[in-house]
Amino acid sequence: MHSCLQIQEIIYAILETLDGHEYDIRDPYPPRVVCRQQSALYTFASLARTCKTFKGPALEILWREIPDLCVLIKHLMPSELLHIDDTGVYVSFTRAPSAAEWAVLDPYVWRIRSVGIATARSGVPPYTLDENSVLRPLEAYLRSTTQPGSRVLFPNLRHVVYRPAWAWHELYSVLLLHPGLRTLELPTLAFTPESNWPPSTPPLSDMRSMLFDRLTTNVLPAVQRMHSLRNLLMGSLIMDLPTLTHLGALSSMTGLALDGSASIFDYPPRSALSVPAFTEIRHLLVTIARREAPAVIAHVSPRALEAVTIHWEDLFADPDSSGIEVLDCLTALSELPCPTGAAHPCLQHLIVALDPEMESLCIPRGPGFADPHPLRVLEGPECAEYLTPALALGDLRTLIIGIDVIFWLNHAFLKALAQALPRLEVLALAPPIQVPYEFDLLHNEFENSPEAHIAGGTPEQEDHVSASRPLTLDGLLILSEHCINLTTVRLAVKGAFTPGYYQPGIAHRGPCSTSSGVRMLELWTTVLATGVPNAA
Repeated sequence: MHSCLQIQEIIYAILETLDGHEYDIRDPYPPRVVCRQQSALYTFASLARTCKTFKGPALEILWREIPDLCVLIKHLMPSELLHIDDTGVYVSFTRAPSAAEWAVLDPYVWRIRSVGIATARSGVPPYTLDENSVLRPLEAYLRSTTQPGSRVLFPNLRHVVYRPAWAWHELYSVLLLHPGLRTLELPTLAFTPESNWPPSTPPLSDMRSMLFDRLTTNVLPAVQRMHSLRNLLMGSLIMDLPTLTHLGALSSMTGLALDGSASIFDYPPRSALSVPAFTEIRHLLVTIARREAPAVIAHVSPRALEAVTIHWEDLFADPDSSGIEVLDCLTALSELPCPTGAAHPCLQHLIVALDPEMESLCIPRGPGFADPHPLRVLEGPECAEYLTPALALGDLRTLIIGIDVIFWLNHAFLKALAQALPRLEVLALAPPIQVPYEFDLLHNEFENSPEAHIAGGTPEQEDHVSASRPLTLDGLLILSEHCINLTTVRLAVKGAFTPGYYQPGIAHRGPCSTSSGVRMLELWTTVLATGVPNAA
């Protein structure tokens, strides 16, 4: 073996590159782990059996994340102790383990830093540990190895993804939810995958209601004792004012995700608070269920908020209702406190995206399924009115609004947007192009209005008409003048050029920046030519 492999730091650096996770691509700020790759587990298990040099580091990385406490029991305790019932998922002990048998856990308990992150495509069903024969003895043993009165049973545990099935057993909160946790993800309706909800005899809606009652009883008291939380994901359905007050006062909190689905909790506005709340958060993730997003944004007082992600969970019958929701969210963001000496909030990334379930309702699924929810177009003065508060967010680098409505800007507002947000790198005001969609120009109010047909007017009148026209292909050039860092554009445009843009003998305006150029361009367009799809 090469001498460099005798250095532990080098071995750890090599093994770290072999660990792999899958992330939720909808919520990039901050990255949220969905599952751990199965191949990484096989690799570390093999390396731990290769030689003594690799054994310690490989075991430490292998065991730092486990999907459930049953991994400790099923893989480390003697097999003759275990009994799995006829369902294949319920685990109990056939007798009480001896002290020596419990001691087998010791080298692994201190390695565990995360509990609850699933393992991808393992095919192994989630196990349930018997409360009386397994969980209580496990708690008693771990408590015997710690300082008297300590609530920390796993000394290095920092991250818990609390699975819905654990809510039925209070002992899971006793074992896992200690005051020093850094990251806690609780079950929610919007962010918890359907596969993570336990199978049930009652209707799923009834099961969820009972489960959230258990979470309120068993988990909230533990959350109110936590003093070092950095990231929290939870549902407003179990939120109460004492918990909100405690969390808002934590100086360690930098990431907050709140799901307002089926919630009846009202967040007090910052003007009603004697002490500012959530002053240190940098990443905020909320849903718009019950208009939750504007209320949450109006509650917090961050000094340096970097990113906001809003999950769109409503599909409206008319586009103006969607526009009003967007307006409320943008208005709340524009009213965030400004850093000392700054003229506007320091928000850098704003993503408003359809919740996956809502997105599926907009996509045709073939015979036997309901017709998809139609994508609609907002244009003209109303479109600009709904988006105007975004002009106050001068530090934005990412502006994505991909919902069930396409915002079709006019030339004047795109120019105002480009001038107000010169740091933009990503601009998307239409949903991703996934299916053919008729972008119908027949309903274009401007083209049918009298002012669209002014001829021989003053230069000021002609400039006004040109600026008020719905965005055409040549109008995109304004972005190259002001947004020199722009790399991604997804906009609705008319598949034409402004009248008079190309005239014989007259040079047309070209790009004016030294930018490296847009690398991704998606345009929802009207008809470009016969046979060319409308979405190109």
